[in-house]
Amino acid sequence: MDPTEDWSGNCQTLENETQENENKEINQIIPGYASFHDYVQEAFHVMKLGIKNANNLPTGSNFNYYSCFPSFRKNKDDNIKLLLNVVQHVLGITGVKNNISNRDIEEKFDLLLEANDVLLDRANALMDKECGITKNSEVEVVVSHLKNQPINGGWNNQICQPLQISENAQSIRLLAGKNIQRPQLMFKDKIDNSSKPWCPRIKDKPNSLKPLAIYLEESENGEVFNHPYEYELNMFVPPNDQLKKSEPTKYKNLEDTLLVMIKDPSDIKLLINDLKQYKEIAVDLEHHSYRSFQGITCLMQISTEDKDYLIDTLSLRSELHELNEIFTKPTILKVFHGADLDIQWLQRDLSLYVVNMFDTHQAAKQLNLPYLSLAYLLKHYCNVDPDKHFQMADWRIRPLPEKLIKYAREDTHYLLYIKDMLKNALIDVANGQINILKVVYDRSTEICKKTYVKPIWTEENCMTMYRKSQKMFNNKQLYALRELHKWRDDTARIEDDSIAYVLPNHMLLNIAETLPREMQGILACCDSIPPLVRQNLLKLHKIILKAREQPLIKPILEEDIRQRLTQRNHHTNLDVWMYSPHDIPSDMEARADLPCLLDKNNVLETPISNTNIAIKHTVTVFDSPTISEDEEVGKTEQESTKKKKFVFVSPFERYKRVIPMIAEQEAQEREKQKQEEENRLKKEIEIVESKNRVYQHFKQVSQMITGKNESELSKKPSQTPLSQMPGRKRKRDSNINKQDEVQEEKTNDNLSTPVPILETRIIQDLKKDVSEVEYLKEEQNVQESVTKKQKQIPNNETMNLLRSRKKGERERTIKDLEKKGMMPSKKFDYKIVDFSAFQGGSQNIPNQVQFEQTMVRMYISFHYHLVNLLIIFKYQFLFL
Repeated sequence: MDPTEDWSGNCQTLENETQENENKEINQIIPGYASFHDYVQEAFHVMKLGIKNANNLPTGSNFNYYSCFPSFRKNKDDNIKLLLNVVQHVLGITGVKNNISNRDIEEKFDLLLEANDVLLDRANALMDKECGITKNSEVEVVVSHLKNQPINGGWNNQICQPLQISENAQSIRLLAGKNIQRPQLMFKDKIDNSSKPWCPRIKDKPNSLKPLAIYLEESENGEVFNHPYEYELNMFVPPNDQLKKSEPTKYKNLEDTLLVMIKDPSDIKLLINDLKQYKEIAVDLEHHSYRSFQGITCLMQISTEDKDYLIDTLSLRSELHELNEIFTKPTILKVFHGADLDIQWLQRDLSLYVVNMFDTHQAAKQLNLPYLSLAYLLKHYCNVDPDKHFQMADWRIRPLPEKLIKYAREDTHYLLYIKDMLKNALIDVANGQINILKVVYDRSTEICKKTYVKPIWTEENCMTMYRKSQKMFNNKQLYALRELHKWRDDTARIEDDSIAYVLPNHMLLNIAETLPREMQGILACCDSIPPLVRQNLLKLHKIILKAREQPLIKPILEEDIRQRLTQRNHHTNLDVWMYSPHDIPSDMEARADLPCLLDKNNVLETPISNTNIAIKHTVTVFDSPTISEDEEVGKTEQESTKKKKFVFVSPFERYKRVIPMIAEQEAQEREKQKQEEENRLKKEIEIVESKNRVYQHFKQVSQMITGKNESELSKKPSQTPLSQMPGRKRKRDSNINKQDEVQEEKTNDNLSTPVPILETRIIQDLKKDVSEVEYLKEEQNVQESVTKKQKQIPNNETMNLLRSRKKGERERTIKDLEKKGMMPSKKFDYKIVDFSAFQGGSQNIPNQVQFEQTMVRMYISFHYHLVNLLIIFKYQFLFL
């Protein structure tokens, strides 16, 4: 039934119900639930049921039993597939790009934990944002302005006209960004801040004359990899059309020139095809170095006659190596301005190398222009005032603001026209020759040969900063400065931040100079506390405490003191009113259009009016002086004393004045040293002469004694050994005779040395030796008489007599010994006998005599050497 026909008014109630249902559906956060709390309660109820059902599943042997049924297996596999699909869907929502179906149980559990962590992090971030704890993470551009103070003083306000400066030049702008994500975290090639040499990442070498070869070379900075295009740069010769004068092609207006943004990898091929149509291009780079240790190339600008290209080098960092096809082509000229750093940045970040380059900075230097900056060239040739205050902007900001885009385009838009003007000017300066122009190309090619080298920490870097600071540190402060400087470098490499971000130089010097005892003192030394200083506060405190423990013994290097004193103490006349140590402010570039007294536009003379002006007379002979002569004399004396008080003599001047005195002292010291040397030589000569006299004396005495001994020994009769006697058995040569002979040889050798006889004890020993010699002579005479008698008797008779005697004697002795009971028994026990008491061998009296003689001679020589040493020591002691 149509509700309009209901006369009871039920139609209106039905409409109200439908509207209420629609409002409920609109207010529902999750379809089907009135509030989020209801949804959570329902989810908890479902989870309880799921856990209860999971616990009711069979386990162990029961599970194996139920697995035998096909229906159980089918339901089990279907539920497993359903759960895996649900989990895979959850992983896709959280951003985990992994397939869970082909994983084992542990890997599946790890993926679930990762997804759970991602969801919890998102929930925490959203709750913090809702509560106001964290702000919006989008990039916020912050522009800070600083008004410039007037430079001219009050002395020339009437003469000089007011300097008209544009608004862009008056205010200094620093454009930065908040919440900028660090781009190096998204790079495919990870940045290596270690001390290892930087290795080129080039894989392909287009426009090559020699195949690609990368190897290490020794250089001033240590080991460095070679330049891949070194051979091509050595063989490069500028084409003839680049060495001729040409009509400069006028640039288009910036607003009329097409701007092309290159952000995607697919746009690179289109860019290469467009650039192949031109013979010359202008290139420039924008760099960021505050939040990176080595720096990052953030933007590349390329300009042709018709277009301007802005290339995002952060997103296309790994793909821009394809531009080597253009940058290394020798027929395409690349125009840079001040390419010393740009060439190295291209190699380090983009693997790009340049062949055939024209540097306008080198051209301006050859023309001796007053200023070499790009801003001066733009003003001089194009009448354009660039806004250079955005040069220090944070070029990591994405998307780029319009002001930064305009600034980036101006760097390359006019550069091709400036190149033509400089080229023609170089040819005109050389009177139509091209020698100066070739010099510019050669120097530009030398810049292209440079290779990037990583910054390496050395102690010399620390000392250079210390010398520039104009401070005087002791060894404790120098130790702290060195350790803090090293810590800053290590931290910057690890965190990939610049050393200025970790700890600026003025804060570093302040901490090293103060050496605070507590950690709060370290924070007090910093104007604005750097984040990494606060994080590593304990480590810095330990370094400072260790520096305070260093003893004040190690002296400071004198070279540093002299260098710093000469830098600090310059003799300046402060009374001169024109003295100005800083003519140009540090934040302002030197300009050639500053007002001057010689300018024609400036009014140098004030017009003289027709009114009468009273001029004082110059003749003062008859004028009474306002000050007496005594007062004038007193004032002059006071002024002279003041001048004397303020006379300052620098340490270097004092050093010059002291030089003659030092020279005289050194000359006197040299004379003293010469006299001492002469006296020492005289004493040494006298000692040597006295030694020679003593030696000659003892030599004469020894010769006299040895002569007597030799005469006595010559009278000694010759002894015949037992082996040579007739009618006797040959005796085996004994070792004793050999030893005696060796000792006799030694004693004979010792006889050549002088034998001193200085004391009575030695004389008595000699007398004993003489008596022993006489005794030996008597024994020899007895032996000779025996031998004579033996010779008189025939040999056979003597042998028979001896044999008969021996036979009779033997029988008699045996009988006598048997009667006395002294014969040994047949069973004799040799173990009872002590054989150690027996000494074998016969006594050889002549050998024994010879042995005693050698011992006497050795004793005499020993006394001689001992006495000689005592005499030498005695003389040395007397001379000293």
